[in-house]
Amino acid sequence: MYNYTRFVHNAFPFYACIVAVLTMQSAVHHSFTVGKNRMIGTALGAIWELIFIISPKDIFLTSIGIVIVIY
Repeated sequence: MYNYTRFVHNAFPFYACIVAVLTMQSAVHHSFTVGKNRMIGTALGAIWELIFIISPKDIFLTSIGIVIVIY
């Protein structure tokens, strides 16, 4: 049997299954839209976290980050 974990270089393939189930919609077009929105949100969160790691004690960045996450 082929080891898919080596193919995608992911130690936790279960998370990919969870995301697939969460983004499934009644139509394929809607599934792509939900998946795209999830990818954009994850990318923005990763970028914001990178900024926060650089200056973790800045209360201004923290407050803007909270507003962005809530939005």
